[in-house]
Amino acid sequence: MAWRGAEALVLIDALLPAARAERDSALLTALLIRQGELQTSLGLADRAKAPLDEVLALAVARGDARTQLSALRWLGLAWEGQGSAAEATRLYLDLQNLAAAQGDAKHQGWAQVGLAWQDYLAGRSARSAERYRQAIAHFAAADERRGENWSWNGLGSSLASLGDFQGAMDCYQRAAAGARGVGDATVEAMALNNLGSLAMDLGDPGDAILHFDRARRLELGKGYAKGAFLPALNISHCEQSLGRLDAAAASLDSLLAASRQTGWPDLEARTLLHQAALAMDRGRPRQAADRYRDVLALGARLPQRSGLEARLGLARAVGESDGDAAALAVLVDQVAGVADVEDRRLSLAIAAEAGKHLLVLGRPTEALARLRDVAAEAEQFGLNGVRVEALARAAAAQRALGRPDSALASLRRGAAVWETERGLPRDPQWREQRGAAAHLLYCELAAALLAPREGLSEAQRRREAFDQLQRFKARTLQERMLGPGLHEGTLAAGWEAANLERLQAETLREGELLLDLYLGPERSLLFAVTRERCHALLLPAEGLIAPRLRSLHALLVRPPDSRAAPAQQAAAETVLAAAAAALRGQLFGGIEDLLADSRRVILVPDGALNLLAPALLDSDGEREWMRVPAAAVLVQLRARRPAPHPAAPPRVLAVAGADGAGALPGARRELAALSRCYADVQARVLMDSAAGAADPEFLRGFDLLHLATHAEVDDQNPWQSALLLGAGRVRLSAAAIARSRLDARLAVLAACASADGRLLSGEGVLGLASAFLSAGAPAVIATLWPVDDASTAALMERFYADLAAGKSAAAALAAAQAALRADPRTAHPFFWAGFVLIGDGEAGLPLAPRSFLARRGPQLLAGLAALLLLSVALRPARKRHAHL
Repeated sequence: MAWRGAEALVLIDALLPAARAERDSALLTALLIRQGELQTSLGLADRAKAPLDEVLALAVARGDARTQLSALRWLGLAWEGQGSAAEATRLYLDLQNLAAAQGDAKHQGWAQVGLAWQDYLAGRSARSAERYRQAIAHFAAADERRGENWSWNGLGSSLASLGDFQGAMDCYQRAAAGARGVGDATVEAMALNNLGSLAMDLGDPGDAILHFDRARRLELGKGYAKGAFLPALNISHCEQSLGRLDAAAASLDSLLAASRQTGWPDLEARTLLHQAALAMDRGRPRQAADRYRDVLALGARLPQRSGLEARLGLARAVGESDGDAAALAVLVDQVAGVADVEDRRLSLAIAAEAGKHLLVLGRPTEALARLRDVAAEAEQFGLNGVRVEALARAAAAQRALGRPDSALASLRRGAAVWETERGLPRDPQWREQRGAAAHLLYCELAAALLAPREGLSEAQRRREAFDQLQRFKARTLQERMLGPGLHEGTLAAGWEAANLERLQAETLREGELLLDLYLGPERSLLFAVTRERCHALLLPAEGLIAPRLRSLHALLVRPPDSRAAPAQQAAAETVLAAAAAALRGQLFGGIEDLLADSRRVILVPDGALNLLAPALLDSDGEREWMRVPAAAVLVQLRARRPAPHPAAPPRVLAVAGADGAGALPGARRELAALSRCYADVQARVLMDSAAGAADPEFLRGFDLLHLATHAEVDDQNPWQSALLLGAGRVRLSAAAIARSRLDARLAVLAACASADGRLLSGEGVLGLASAFLSAGAPAVIATLWPVDDASTAALMERFYADLAAGKSAAAALAAAQAALRADPRTAHPFFWAGFVLIGDGEAGLPLAPRSFLARRGPQLLAGLAALLLLSVALRPARKRHAHL
């Protein structure tokens, strides 16, 4: 039966006058409490309080405990809907006490549910989880299945906030199954929506959409349009995360119109906030600011949390478009009253944002006072992400005030907090903030450690700064690999951070140069390390480097226009060369002597630097280039005892993806060349019969993996990036690869690095490559942009020939790139610069060439057959001629 709450309210309004006139207290009580329930459920909490207060007074007057219990429950929900946690908590406590006195297990359960939710909203997740468990026990005693399923759903949310994501998933699934068993579509839809949120936050928007859509259909099936709104809003967020920005925008426009038409201010606010976030993603801060102002214009109808989000978002949008003074003006009114706000995370984030702008505007004393208060209160509430950022910015204020020792102490405290925090936030917004705060913190800490200090030589300061930053980069990579909330203790022992002494003494080879880069919001850093030397250079802030990187990347990802006039082609080449030279000067201008003396360069990129095609910056093309995600990875890879070359030829698995017509043309040529030229090659064209996730088990047992498939690259969640097998409906995710154990010593990902047209940071590509490193492959070759079929086949042919001749993987790739660079037809960097070697390319993998007869046998047999046919055809003719 369809849920027709609005129509029921109209009917109740018609019946109430008669009930009052007849003084029918029983009918009046029933009508009023139903009116309050429906108004609360429809989001009309401000209107629900009056009828519920009247019911409660009537019930108290006549000693009707049962009605009192029901009225207290719904009054608590009504005050909760109005954002008054204190009043809601008082009502739930009254409900708990009265239910306990009456021995009413059902209402004891609902009291615990209400109190648990208030604890959850206040960030007391452990206490919230315990209350939900108590509620489950009460509902089980009362045989109240709906309340029990509701509580499993709430327990899942509490566990998720504690980082127990598997436990949360189990709770949601139990709630959904239990609700389905009793036909409770409302609770089932809630559980499905939470499962979708969990999948989304853990980096799988495709799976999230499936859950959200099921929840939406359930709500629509029972005629509850408002219930269908939230999953529909979540679907638009998934579309945005997948890069389908036009689809997300259209969906949000439709939802905004629906929320306004039906008079749902809470959902109108949520939709506007999503629209603002989408505008920021599209680089349109003024449009985002307009949406945030629309939220704030809702005034008294606006939930407190939505108002705080809008105020913070508006400040950030205005800061990008109009500068720090305008952003501070947006915040100044809000900051004064945040001490009384119950959502401490958001209120402290607003205060910290104000401190940041005060600092930039040259008011360090005011900024320091504000940021110290934020750090102290964040410590009290256990909000470590907010505390880390506040400490980093407080240190900048202290440095501006001429207190370097105090600044260093603040930074050390921030680093200790960041490193000891074990649970990662599930919510992407706060996870992103935590990562940004860490970049700020560690770049500032390194700069402080590099500054002159009494009793420390320059070499000692460099060593300390390098070692400190290795802890940050290795830990960040570990977190990305594990995903939010998982404990660092589950990592393999070899992922410990590197230090300069070990790197120089044990890891680096003669002639190698390691370039370790860090991009920060205020400044960036470069460490240039050889076996004998370590240089540290301060570079411009990320905001000055990243645009140049992206501009160069945009010039590279499209092939040159062969139809253009020679003058236009020459002009385009000049622009590209100038952009590459400018970037090289900005990044490596201070270490040109070290580059000139190096035969192999190992790049450790950061953030947007993952876009960098390093071979393009090598003016003479004489160096081998490698990339590693962190110096700790290189230390680990080279600490392993190298496996001896097998007596038998290396085993090769060559896999081609497919489209509807079969193998991709370029992939088919690559597989044919490998099979023709080298021994022990197993070639497969994978055709899928159904969509789903692939098991990486089929990759085991091979020394070399050549995977010529499409790729789906996810920069927001690099470990959800995937190789697309078959016709693209089967995904082999980076996370699944990382969890496996492979025998390969080299993986070649001759795949198209595409992501629905979004500009990549390169993190998604790195996610796929790092996954193979984690699975045991010491070296991976990947591509930074969609590569050309024909030139890729040529590059791979040359690469494998040099590999078979005994060259290392790094040397073979450098030679193959040099060959394409020297050919006028493929001299443009689009054809060769996008190939990068990630990992340790020092080792080789000498493929065994097939014999001449094995390689040319089919052609020879075909030629012999043709000669035989020709001789048969000619012989009778000659005989006839002889008889003439």
